Amino acid sequence: RFWNCNLDLLCIADTDGFFRKLNPEWESALGYPLSELEGKRFLDFVHPDDREDTLRAIATLDDQVPLLNFVNRYRHRDGTYRSIEWRSFPYGKYIYASARDISEYKRNEEAIRRSEERFRTLVDAISETMSVIDRNGTFLYVNAAAARNLSGKDPSYVIGKNIRDFVSAQKAEELIHNYQTTIDTGVPFSGEVMVEMQGKK
Repeated sequence: RFWNCNLDLLCIADTDGFFRKLNPEWESALGYPLSELEGKRFLDFVHPDDREDTLRAIATLDDQVPLLNFVNRYRHRDGTYRSIEWRSFPYGKYIYASARDISEYKRNEEAIRRSEERFRTLVDAISETMSVIDRNGTFLYVNAAAARNLSGKDPSYVIGKNIRDFVSAQKAEELIHNYQTTIDTGVPFSGEVMVEMQGKK
């Protein structure tokens, strides 16, 4: 009953590369009835680009070393691929594994990555300076214009450095106090940072 009601993908396989027993959740994940999965070579369902990594994973398990958080892609019955994350434990020739379909997480991760790329492309194209600074005055992000105004170099030179590295000590403490006040109260301030940066340049 536990095997059949589990929301995770439960699997008994072997180091020869065959599914031995699967719980019903696999039918939902890959679209095949269990009869078309159990007893079959699981490499036949693995994405071609992931087969070499999967073979290395099998070799690790064959050496009786557990494998945690391994991800590969399996073909769904509709021809698409699902990203499956595994936790696998060997016992002799058998592999006892619990897995999850993380395809939606992967899609969201990719969407966020693309959104960040678009954001960076946009802010690097504008002439106004933009930056993200923490309450201690450390630069977490600067666009290309801010980096040029601060240092004449690219953003990687500025990110991780402190405002104290670019303005006078007195002015830096004033600015950091303003940053901390803005973070604590949500009340914005403007003007001083840009004027000081450009003046420093």
